[in-house]
Amino acid sequence: MEYGATPVHEEPYGQVLELIVRSIQVKRTVIGIAALCALASASAAPVSAPLYVSYARGFKAGGFNPGDITAVAANIPFAPEHVNAYEVGVKSEWLEERLLVNLAVFRSEYSDLQVSINQITSNGTFISLVRNAAASISQGAEFETRWAVSRQFRLSANASYLDAYYADYLNGSPTSAQTLIGQKSQDLSGRPTEYASKLSGSAVATYTTPVAGLPFTTEVGVYAARRSYLDPTDDDLLQQHGYARLDARLGLESADGHWAVDVIGKNLADREIRTFVTNQPTALGSLLVQNQQPRNVALQFRYHW
Repeated sequence: MEYGATPVHEEPYGQVLELIVRSIQVKRTVIGIAALCALASASAAPVSAPLYVSYARGFKAGGFNPGDITAVAANIPFAPEHVNAYEVGVKSEWLEERLLVNLAVFRSEYSDLQVSINQITSNGTFISLVRNAAASISQGAEFETRWAVSRQFRLSANASYLDAYYADYLNGSPTSAQTLIGQKSQDLSGRPTEYASKLSGSAVATYTTPVAGLPFTTEVGVYAARRSYLDPTDDDLLQQHGYARLDARLGLESADGHWAVDVIGKNLADREIRTFVTNQPTALGSLLVQNQQPRNVALQFRYHW
């Protein structure tokens, strides 16, 4: 068996690569163009609230699945991914630049979206491949604000609404339950893409006051998100339910800013927050899960030369 990817010859816009897997030869010329165009930057409001409009076209290069062991030529290459991205927003400052408010509305249209899928072959071998979904849409709105209420007290917050779904994906990988009944694929058109929580946001409050002549800071933050799938199959077993994570920090700093000591608390409400989950290939219904750290507290010392 022979594996490898070797440049065959140069072309004006890329290389032709030759990949040999089990005596199957696959060639592809990779050509890509990426562009960003700011269509307008104007404002009918005061100078502190400029409006912007932007359009961007980008791509992610295609490639090969060298780990595939099926000897099926169609499993080896995957195509480039392209996106047309549109955004309209406003960036503003108010109250003598003590209050910042930013708002953006966006839409991204993907073609040949690259998704990672897991497959189990007839002999029970577990393989991971990159495939192309025909099309997907990601659209929504983002809000950000920072407010210096006083010299001692500051607030910041951001929130986002995201509607991300497969516009056309007829041959998506099956869920674990569908695999158990012998189903080979599913129609995911109209279904959410992975890691796409409809609503998410955070809020942080910071208060600084002198203690024994040194700046003492208290900070509390909350990050929250609604449910999202952690796998492109939209398997109900492979998702993160809605949660709110509470973080906090106490910090004491020298008057000249050279050193600081912080007590940092993460996930103080001890929520179970998944970062990765997949099925066990030899025991469908059993999961391999990776979580964020549970409740933890750390002591940090910083020094600036």
